[in-house]
Amino acid sequence: SRLNATVMRDGVYFVAESKAEALTALENLVETLEGSTFHSLPLLDENKQRDMLKTAFVDDSLGQIDDLVGRIGAILKRPDQTVTASRFADFQVLRTELAERATEYTELLETSLGETQVRLEMLDQQLWALVERVNGDQ
Repeated sequence: SRLNATVMRDGVYFVAESKAEALTALENLVETLEGSTFHSLPLLDENKQRDMLKTAFVDDSLGQIDDLVGRIGAILKRPDQTVTASRFADFQVLRTELAERATEYTELLETSLGETQVRLEMLDQQLWALVERVNGDQ
């Protein structure tokens, strides 16, 4: 199970309560590694904490989306460059994971993540342009 963690700052991540079982398993694993520590603390469900989480999520997700847009954009800038079906599928999987994560956080925070949605739409446009460059190779 994926944790869909959001980076709050270096070494500090937010993981939704619905992922508690997987987080406990990770904590147990880390505790077996010599010199490693793992601490989990509950986050209060209040407006200030929600705002902090929203800011962190948007920053984190926009960075990931922009990275993917940049990678696809570099391909699209070269008129003769094609991509394999496998690489295109990898891009689609990453896009789906980003969208699912945005939906999860929209529901968790009970708020719109407009900028993230706009960037996902830009990513969709690039994927549609890239589909024309897919060759038959795996």
